Amino acid sequence: MTSAALFDATAATYDDSTYSRPFQEGDIVRCGDDPDDCTVIGTWSDWLWLHPLHSVPFTARARACNLVRIAEPPRWPYR
Repeated sequence: MTSAALFDATAATYDDSTYSRPFQEGDIVRCGDDPDDCTVIGTWSDWLWLHPLHSVPFTARARACNLVRIAEPPRWPYR
């Protein structure tokens, strides 16, 4: 293996445009300068309906939000 084939971590950049998972109901996101996490309660095109813990629901553009945690898959009752 030559030194040219080694991976240079300092030159690597992450391009998030290659992976653009749309937000889904139940995802936890953080928008703009708001330090509170919000739960996605609905989506439409590039808009999200968000519900913060200590405030009233509001809307925001999806591109202005950062994903904090992916929604857990639905759990069916045990039979």
